[in-house]
Amino acid sequence: MRPTGLLSLFVLAAVALTVGCSNNTGKIEGTKWNSRAKQLGGISLPAGAVQLEFGKSGSFVYRVGAGKVVYEGTYTLGSGDTVFLDCTTELGGHKTYSQNLKISGDKLTEINDYAQEVEVFDRAQ
Repeated sequence: MRPTGLLSLFVLAAVALTVGCSNNTGKIEGTKWNSRAKQLGGISLPAGAVQLEFGKSGSFVYRVGAGKVVYEGTYTLGSGDTVFLDCTTELGGHKTYSQNLKISGDKLTEINDYAQEVEVFDRAQ
């Protein structure tokens, strides 16, 4: 094999290994999160108004209003910060979602398609 062919093969293998790698592997599994207090449309939402739980086996629970509204389903990790959620019931008119969830230490940040923070969560103790 010529040196340029070997280099091309190496580059292709490196790209194949990095595509699909999740930044959240080992950070999200088996965790619970509480939303931070915030203002939303003139309404004050207290800390913990939204709770997220990601099971080790790929299940998730999304609770709103101290557990008054509960959505459940499964999650899979995509590339980068992408997490795919598959709900058992509709949430906002859909059952399947793609979320950008950035985890840094004890902080989980939901980021929209415009790179803006939507919601910030703290790891539950």
